[in-house]
Amino acid sequence: MKNTVYGIAKTEDQVRKIVDQLRNMGLSTQEISVQVPRSASGQLPSRPSNPNERQSQHQQNPQHQQQSQHQQQSSKTPQNFPNTNISMKSLNIPDMEIKKFEESLKAGQYLIAAQTDNNEKLDRAQDLFKREGLKDISTTREKAKMQK
Repeated sequence: MKNTVYGIAKTEDQVRKIVDQLRNMGLSTQEISVQVPRSASGQLPSRPSNPNERQSQHQQNPQHQQQSQHQQQSSKTPQNFPNTNISMKSLNIPDMEIKKFEESLKAGQYLIAAQTDNNEKLDRAQDLFKREGLKDISTTREKAKMQK
């Protein structure tokens, strides 16, 4: 039975700090999810590239230029965040809250979720979210299924 606690973080640094603390609490990367900010079209926002990097790319041979472009593209997305492609539905977030969280993502904020069947870990994660100032913290608990 998976239970979920989730909330909105304002900055990437805040997310990194919380993810590290969740891991230190004993949550695995499979139990932690981060939804990263999206533009109104649903695309990840790009970070401005360094003009010095652009200039040096033109001076490199084509093979190195392709590698540099790939590294530059991959640096546009926050790295080392677990489970960034998991849907909010699969995190058991109610439909009425999904729309609110989608608006927060479009506004440049992050959704962090901890999903576990261990109630003690879930409660500790919720306390962490409160301590770290996440907004709109909620918890969903699945009901035990009746066995026939």
